[in-house]
Amino acid sequence: MLYVSVSLSDWKHDQEMLRFVLDTHFKGFDAKFMAKAIKPFIQDNQTGQLHLLIWQHSSHTQDELKLSIGTEVPIVERFGQEVVTAQQYIEQRRAYYTAEYARYEAEAKNESKRWEQLEQERAERRRKREAKTAGTKSPK
Repeated sequence: MLYVSVSLSDWKHDQEMLRFVLDTHFKGFDAKFMAKAIKPFIQDNQTGQLHLLIWQHSSHTQDELKLSIGTEVPIVERFGQEVVTAQQYIEQRRAYYTAEYARYEAEAKNESKRWEQLEQERAERRRKREAKTAGTKSPK
C-alpha cells in the first residue's frame, strides 16, 4: 500500500516529483494514469490537499491494484472486519511487521545460540575422546 497526501502548487513541475515518488515506492504503476486521475482536481495549475492511495485488496479488486484519489482521507477495510483510515491501517501494519521482525530476529538469535552451544558440546566431547585415546596409547 502506498499512501501519499499532497498539495500541488505547480502541477507542471510537481508531476515530475510525483512520478519520482511512484517510480521509487511503487514500481509498475503508470504515472501517466495517476496524472490523468489527478487532472480533475487541478485548478489554475494547483490542487488542494489530495489523498492518493494505491493498494491491493483481493475482495475488492481481484488481486489488481486499486487507486483512490480524493480530498477526504481514504478509508480501507482491515481484514474484511473493520473500516479504518489509510493512516491507521498503515500504522497498524507497521506495528505488526515491526513486532514480527523483532520476533523473527529473537528466534534467529536463539537458534544461533543453540547451534553455538551444540558446537561447543561437540568440541568438548571430541577433546575428551582425544584425551582419553591419547592416555590409553602405550609408549613404544
